[in-house]
Amino acid sequence: MNSTAENSMSPEQSFQIINDMIGRARKNYNSTISFYLLLWGMILVISPWLDHGLKLMGVEYHFLVWILLAAAGVIIGVIHGIQLGKNKQAPSILDKVVLAIWISCSVSFFLMFILQFAGYLKGPEFFLISGIGCFASGWILKFKPLQIGGLSFWIITPIFYLFPEYWKELMTLGILIGYVYPGIALRKHVKNAK
Repeated sequence: MNSTAENSMSPEQSFQIINDMIGRARKNYNSTISFYLLLWGMILVISPWLDHGLKLMGVEYHFLVWILLAAAGVIIGVIHGIQLGKNKQAPSILDKVVLAIWISCSVSFFLMFILQFAGYLKGPEFFLISGIGCFASGWILKFKPLQIGGLSFWIITPIFYLFPEYWKELMTLGILIGYVYPGIALRKHVKNAK
């Protein structure tokens, strides 16, 4: 880089470039993240209640609703991701960082899902990973609802162990605060930015 150009850039200009980069990343990811937060939010709000209802009705394999809805979510998510990939411009470094966070969380979710069905996990541990994804993305994109969502997942996790009989209610509350609220807020943010 030219030494004259380095000397001519003020700290304020450097800060503005960083803020512009964050703004572009936020704009790129707002509609994408909101879609996935709302998709998985709805799946995870419906699943425990549908499972419970099927169990009360005497359906033997009531727990399969989790697998079926998760599979539907993965298929819908992959199709949506492929469509977005065709229309998207070159990703910025912040785009790549946020994507890496959520890919890491998704792999962790998949492994934890297998461990849970094998009987090694009880379930609330998923909220710890969700907290990382939401809080880190919210911090990078400077979006408070995602940060609040991440914090809510971390706060609710130990409460699961204190009150296990209320797991459906706690899960619903956590998902509504952690995924659905930020998803709706991101969607509104995108509409207001147009």
